[in-house]
Amino acid sequence: MLLDAPIIRPIPEYDGKQSFRERQRRRRKDLDRLALETQTVICALPHYRLVDCEFEAQAENLKSLLGTTEIVPVPVRGPKGAMVVVVVPTRIWYDAEIRKRLWLLRGSAVEKADKTIRLLPQRWIRRKPFLDNCKLVARYANLSVAASDRFSVQAVARDNPLATLEDCAAVVQASDTYGVVFALVSGGLLTIDFESAITPMSAVEEYRVER
Repeated sequence: MLLDAPIIRPIPEYDGKQSFRERQRRRRKDLDRLALETQTVICALPHYRLVDCEFEAQAENLKSLLGTTEIVPVPVRGPKGAMVVVVVPTRIWYDAEIRKRLWLLRGSAVEKADKTIRLLPQRWIRRKPFLDNCKLVARYANLSVAASDRFSVQAVARDNPLATLEDCAAVVQASDTYGVVFALVSGGLLTIDFESAITPMSAVEEYRVER
């Protein structure tokens, strides 16, 4: 074989319909994963909770107004009341027409004094280590915490400005010591930095209401 001879490779068969269906399947799978990640983030963050309500019709109406089914609308209750968080995949976020509709929808909600609409791009949810931290804390969001453990942990965080996750866990009597601290973070009684990887040496503070 000559070195300058062209390399001939067989051209793979292309099934346009099958390829389109595969892309759609991957998009749907990724959208479902994004929805679960969004719920995880909301469960982990203090003072934000998923609202248990009949939201299917409103979600479909939002999708119809925006002209796309590829969004993740979630009803949420936060410190300032009820809102609808709309998480938008990257491929949709950079679609000029849909993004224009998103901002018009957000503006109209403000004008009508309707529920606040908070727009979030996919990258905000999936940024690291934020998402990994949220997954860790959300795992314990529904953990039952004894009053004695709650008081002990809060006392450590209140009395020691340099208290760490390890310090707080050390005074817990329950078997899952770190889980108790994470449950108190999710419940809004303690704060921890979600933007840095959580370790035993992560700083933990008692939540203080701003006056």
